[in-house]
Amino acid sequence: GKVFGSIQNNPWVMLGVANVILVFALSMLDVFTLPSFGLGQPVRQKGGWGIFLIGLTSGFMVSPCTAPVLGTLLLHITTRQNILWGVVLLFIFSVGSGTSLVLAGTFSGFLASLPKAGIWMVRIKKATGFILLALAEYYVIKAGQLFL
Repeated sequence: GKVFGSIQNNPWVMLGVANVILVFALSMLDVFTLPSFGLGQPVRQKGGWGIFLIGLTSGFMVSPCTAPVLGTLLLHITTRQNILWGVVLLFIFSVGSGTSLVLAGTFSGFLASLPKAGIWMVRIKKATGFILLALAEYYVIKAGQLFL
């Protein structure tokens, strides 16, 4: 906790975070377009290598969301040193992670009844961009207070 707390309270780190958020905000406001590096494009290759490529890219997208929770869970399990408790916790974690996939597969027909893309999506994108802009400003002000 001390290491991450000292890193988080460093004004240079806060300015770095503010700059990353600012880049994302400007992208949401269509000032420029961030490159997608082929993500979101259909994989043209068939067979085992295509499946491997899809799994690899989905792993890169999902791991930032699940790694902190899984790391904390594994740390808790190692401190308790109880194999049965560890199995139960990891099973519950896997059920929770897989539930969203099961629900998406079960109710995939529901996706057809969702509202179609339109101007309302552009408005939400712009509103999100302004929220990110405000968040970047918050980090800049917080870093300025730490410099003083």
